[in-house]
Amino acid sequence: AKRAAKEKVGGVRSMKALQDRIMGDTALLPKLMAIKAQLSADEIETLLGTVAVTTEAEQTKFLDAIKALPVEEAVVVCRDVITAIREQRVG
Repeated sequence: AKRAAKEKVGGVRSMKALQDRIMGDTALLPKLMAIKAQLSADEIETLLGTVAVTTEAEQTKFLDAIKALPVEEAVVVCRDVITAIREQRVG
């Protein structure tokens, strides 16, 4: 139980670092808000929950890819990622 609690704290720190990085990027934040507006709450929860537990390098790669795309394409990519996450959970 203690280990799980420590891992949870680590995840919170990871999420905080991710939030700080996003908030500090003036080009990324508006794009993410536009993407978020087109996703359901469940889709957002699935995506954020997964991104939060990835490495910083993986987060950076994902965010850079999203940042480089037009909003409409970024939404499609996000939905593809969400579908893949859900399929892994089931299978």
